[in-house]
Amino acid sequence: MTRDKKILLASILVAVAGWITAAVQTINASDFRQAAGDAKNDATIWKRQAGKTYTELLKERAGVDGKIIIPAGALIENGEIYPPRDY
Repeated sequence: MTRDKKILLASILVAVAGWITAAVQTINASDFRQAAGDAKNDATIWKRQAGKTYTELLKERAGVDGKIIIPAGALIENGEIYPPRDY
């Protein structure tokens, strides 16, 4: 095998390895995007559940007179009360 053929073969192998690496990275990136989307959906569900639970906790603490004291820094969204960040 001549020197030129060896260099050509090495170049072809490097190119093929590069394409394989690019394909694997593309597959991994799409899996990561899917996982990130799933995590965002889960976070939204958990946030909603936490808001409902916190609202119920405040209602229970209010007692029979029904006066709810909302702590400073609480976030109110869609009728749900979310605890302050440092709670």
